[in-house]
Amino acid sequence: MWLNCDGYKIRRKEPRVISTAPVVLIQVRHSRACAHKDDANYRRCNCWKHLVWHYHGKRYQVATKSRTCAGAEKRKREVELEYEQKDNSPIEVPTVANAVQSFLAAKRGENVTKNPYGKYRRELAEFVAFCERRRLFFVNDATLPDLAEYSLSRGEHCPSSQTRQAMQGRLRGFFRYLQEAGYIHKSPAARLKAIKTEETPVVSLTEEQYNSLLATIPEANQSAASMSVDAFNAAH
Repeated sequence: MWLNCDGYKIRRKEPRVISTAPVVLIQVRHSRACAHKDDANYRRCNCWKHLVWHYHGKRYQVATKSRTCAGAEKRKREVELEYEQKDNSPIEVPTVANAVQSFLAAKRGENVTKNPYGKYRRELAEFVAFCERRRLFFVNDATLPDLAEYSLSRGEHCPSSQTRQAMQGRLRGFFRYLQEAGYIHKSPAARLKAIKTEETPVVSLTEEQYNSLLATIPEANQSAASMSVDAFNAAH
């Protein structure tokens, strides 16, 4: 079955349901002398352990006040029980196409002007098509490698680094929306490597070019033009 995604036909999938309870992880704050100080997930050392999780788009971190795995696991279970006692009814995870529709509707509600809205619409339509080809039907199917591959494929058609940077920003905005809505616990787009823009170097005028430029300007305006060119050279 097919549905219309703001002008684009996308295959419809049955809904997926997930729990809203967060996934609590144990990480380690290693001492400088620890042989495993570069690996926050290594837990067999005697360094302090802490808990990390995401809930409704926010990141939480608390100390376990324990150096042992057993003590950290006990504190982890206490946190999990706190969330289990809350109203954590399972939520329906949208497909990528449906999520794009919701995101674009939210942008219209923000009174985003026609030009930026059109760019979001075109970019996310490309992303939906990419996900269809990769069989990434639901928003929590997409991983960091998937997004990196998508960015690379889009970059092949956009030589401008500034354009690629803007595309990446729109993709990050979409996944930030998904995280804040509770559809994903963590945005994979936030970990995409930033695209550096290439600046065109500005070359100052030589004395010969300066005199040649002045010669083309009527004599009455040469004084003002000379001041403008001098200011330009001074700034660069």
